[in-house]
Amino acid sequence: METPQKENQHKSNDLKKKQVRQDKGMQAYARYSGIALQLGGTIAIGAFIGRKLDQYFGLEKPLLTALFALLATVGGIYMMVRGLIGSNNE
Repeated sequence: METPQKENQHKSNDLKKKQVRQDKGMQAYARYSGIALQLGGTIAIGAFIGRKLDQYFGLEKPLLTALFALLATVGGIYMMVRGLIGSNNE
């Protein structure tokens, strides 16, 4: 039978391990949320630039909006994948 001190020490160690797991989970959540926001922001900026260029050139169809949104999507996905691969190497 364990002494009360050892039993309390085991409980304390279990709580510390649980806290470490929660901290790692929050770090992962923050990292992936940041990556998602970065992707969305990149696409929004690309679409905004394309829209302004469409207005500047007086295009009836939003060709540059579509083009810049597509390019921003590809670039954002590239950055996202690079970020995910980089986070796995840590």
